[in-house]
Amino acid sequence: MKLLVEPIWPWFQTVATIVAMFVVVVTTYPRRTRHLNAGKRRWLLSLRLLAALALALAMLRPTIQQTATDRTTAVLLVLGDGSRSMTVQDGPNGISRREAMRQVWQRCRDRFGELDNEVDVRLYDFDEELRGVDEFTVAADGRQTAIGHVLDRLLRESRGERILAAFLLSDGAQRAASPRDIDPRAVAQRFGTARLPVYTAGFGGAGMEGSALDLSVDEILAAPMAFEKKVVPVEARVRVLGPAGTRLTVRLLVEDRTGKKPGEAGEMKVPPATRNSKSVVELVTTEADEVLRVPLGYVPLRSGEVKIAVEAVPVDGELKKNNNQRATIITIRAGGLRVAYFDRLREDVRFISMVNTSENIQLDFIAIHGGKFAHLNRIDASLFEPDTYDVYIIGDVSAASIGEPNLRLMAERVAAGSGLLMTGGYFNYSAGGYARSPISSLLPVELDASRSSTEINPALHVGEPVQMLPTATGLSHYVMKLELLGDAAKNEARWRTLPPLLRANRLRPKQAGLVQTLAIGEVVGSGESIPLLLAHQVGPARIMAFAGDTTWRWGRPKQGDFGALSRFWRQMILWLAHQENNQDQAVWVETDRRNMSPNDAAQLTFGARDAQKQSIQEATFTVKVIDPDGESSAVQPRKTDTGNESDFRNSVKPGDYWVRVEARTGADMLGEAWTRFIVDSRDMELDNPAADLTLLRDIAKLSGGRSLTPEQLVEQVEQWAKDRFPSLEVERIETTTLWDNWWFLIAFVGLMTAEWTIRKRAGLV
Repeated sequence: MKLLVEPIWPWFQTVATIVAMFVVVVTTYPRRTRHLNAGKRRWLLSLRLLAALALALAMLRPTIQQTATDRTTAVLLVLGDGSRSMTVQDGPNGISRREAMRQVWQRCRDRFGELDNEVDVRLYDFDEELRGVDEFTVAADGRQTAIGHVLDRLLRESRGERILAAFLLSDGAQRAASPRDIDPRAVAQRFGTARLPVYTAGFGGAGMEGSALDLSVDEILAAPMAFEKKVVPVEARVRVLGPAGTRLTVRLLVEDRTGKKPGEAGEMKVPPATRNSKSVVELVTTEADEVLRVPLGYVPLRSGEVKIAVEAVPVDGELKKNNNQRATIITIRAGGLRVAYFDRLREDVRFISMVNTSENIQLDFIAIHGGKFAHLNRIDASLFEPDTYDVYIIGDVSAASIGEPNLRLMAERVAAGSGLLMTGGYFNYSAGGYARSPISSLLPVELDASRSSTEINPALHVGEPVQMLPTATGLSHYVMKLELLGDAAKNEARWRTLPPLLRANRLRPKQAGLVQTLAIGEVVGSGESIPLLLAHQVGPARIMAFAGDTTWRWGRPKQGDFGALSRFWRQMILWLAHQENNQDQAVWVETDRRNMSPNDAAQLTFGARDAQKQSIQEATFTVKVIDPDGESSAVQPRKTDTGNESDFRNSVKPGDYWVRVEARTGADMLGEAWTRFIVDSRDMELDNPAADLTLLRDIAKLSGGRSLTPEQLVEQVEQWAKDRFPSLEVERIETTTLWDNWWFLIAFVGLMTAEWTIRKRAGLV
């Protein structure tokens, strides 16, 4: 037994404080009690000094430490890795890691037989869970290696027992999915705090001796949502284990859903390459062990949820091929469109280009030089390839600046269904020489070839401010609706609040019976009215002619209405592309992840909305999940503060899982929605079965144990058996604090209470 003192402050400061406290009590307290009789004075001073002594003890924090010998039966824990990676045959003479582990333990087991009465040896098999066994077998079929999880469980279950040590026999590689992916190093630190050392022995090496070459698609990166006709970039991370100079082909596969219903999978095909995307890439490795990032992409032509995959095409000599492909699901939304905008640099360009902020519109601006710089124009003919652009906009540029061959290609695209818009300006329409161009017959206005000029012709323009207003036809037209939920009067009133355009072209509608005049311009001061926005349809194509060229004034601070400006241009583009009626579906369903491992839980969120996209709170839902074998399971929906949710936990089989949600209000059917997620078929244990001996060393070091080779383990056990095992007689240190306990507090409170009582009776309180 010994007394330990740990002062609250440094010794000098603590002692000085205690001395000062006693000096104050001795010098000042007697003065307050000198009128009392001697007996009461002695009692009060004694009680105050005892209280001061108690405070001094609290500041010194004395502790009594005792040492006792524990001779109770000790427990030794032995954990054997039973996961699939232990089947890799890279042990001595080509045996499996598990067999090598079993042979080593058989050699150790005989040594412990001499200590049967003193040591209780407990064997455990582990993979994703911990299981007690009587003997280690050669079987190893665990799907995960959750070292951190099993060590954590072992520590919790062994509390209160006399544990000598734990042996961890494994290849050391943790391969575990949530929630079993606990960090083994953090748990090892807790073993060290509990003075429970872990001795580790590692088995295995790189894990690829049985295969000269291995290609693995480890990751596929793609945006979860994209739009029709816009390039979907896909990046794959491909790992190549094999000699440098290996040639490989990586290709993108996209599900062909032609003729397929929800719940039916389509054939995976290589999509056609485009000018901006590649679906097949050929590579040559430069290192023996290399990770390559491979850029791929494709242009989707239809909406819906689509399965895509990246495949590293198997090569000669590759034995393990189940990891050559990885798939995911992306959502392709209708409404994605591309716009080619030809114009000179002017103020309106900046505002028109702001439609790019819309998630489903991609506007590409092609700057056109005029006058003496026209020879600098280089317009790529690929701009007019099929399925490249949905809408073409021609600004204040002449026909010669774009070029007759390019205008002919543009006319072909418009005839095939692309939209066309010509805006106002000084050098377009008749003045720009479009009367003799290939697009002349497509425009909804009459053009005069004799008016073509390189100079500004005042007769073709209105130079005074022009107030743009919808016609009776325009008030009900999608393009002219600035007040989507208001009536016609409110819509017209908002148009009247917009600043007038500074100028406009004078246009004459072609074949008035077929051309719609959606807006007119009231010339400020004269009362003259001119056609401002004309529209018609030629075959499958929608075409518009807009006489204004200073809509930027609507976006000016204070005086303008930026919301009206952006809505007008966006609605013109959507109408030209036949997408004004594109709306989200009434019933929807989403998953929190598109890819997951077996046994992971999929969280489903779903709902229903009305025409105004407001949530229908009274809707009830039926949720079913169809597994890869076609078996359907009902999932219980639940309401939350943010909507409706369900959890699907039976994701055992790898493959595609389809989710069907049906919504009703009472007996009325609102509709149904489908989504899909993938349970990866990857073998977590064998995709990359390399041993991780570094982790074993870290676990041993952090827990206070040792990291041993299998041979060192046998030698160490022999030595322990010879020495009657270290720590069989464990000296346990017990400490008793003399200040931080209940009786110390009661004693201090009792002293202060007794003093206060005497002072009270003596009239000092």
